[in-house]
Amino acid sequence: MTSLTFKINIPLSFIFLLLFPILISLGFWQLNRAEEKKEILRDLQEIKRLEATKWKSKGLQSGRLIKATGKFDSKQYWLLDNKIYRGKVGFEVIMPFIIDGKVALVNRGWVQGDLARRKLPTVETPNYEVTITGRIHQNSDNVLVDYQSTAAWPKIISRVDIEKMSVNIEGLEVDHTVRLQSDSPAALPSDWSAINVSPQKHMAYAVQWFAMAAALLLMYLIYSSNILRVIGLSEATNSDT
Repeated sequence: MTSLTFKINIPLSFIFLLLFPILISLGFWQLNRAEEKKEILRDLQEIKRLEATKWKSKGLQSGRLIKATGKFDSKQYWLLDNKIYRGKVGFEVIMPFIIDGKVALVNRGWVQGDLARRKLPTVETPNYEVTITGRIHQNSDNVLVDYQSTAAWPKIISRVDIEKMSVNIEGLEVDHTVRLQSDSPAALPSDWSAINVSPQKHMAYAVQWFAMAAALLLMYLIYSSNILRVIGLSEATNSDT
């Protein structure tokens, strides 16, 4: 009977000891993210049962329904870049909304863009006072690319960075944006998602990281031992008997 033996390969062992803990850690990180997203969704379900409240600049929970009366500033607004709606690429329109002298940031929804970037989309906006309803949205800081065009209004941005945007608008002191409800005045097409990555996707990512760790472990065992001969997948040599 062939016994299991190991022959340590220093370079291979170094690579294994470096990568294996990283892959395992990434797998557990994705599992934790999945639990966090589940908790967020549970909280949002509770919040969405609440009646609409009066808008205020700070301190409102993400997902809370608000109602406010004011007027859009259609001369100064942002176009959030690379947003897809039903397979088409465009922008989300984020526009200041003046409420009793205070400035809210309202995401009106999606508008199609010119793929060649030869011209920016035209956005029709009510020029009179309206009452809107929408949900509070706390924006994520996770981003790979961050830019804001320095051209005249409207400005193209890669993400919502309220601190940077407040430089352009006097009196902008908020910690969130408001996503318009589809039946609200001035609403554009939208398909709002409560979270950017679902718990199921995080679970799938975790499985991928763990599978890669298992594959790395198997490769290490194959190249550092005679495990294939032990389990009968390779013929034994005289030295193994």
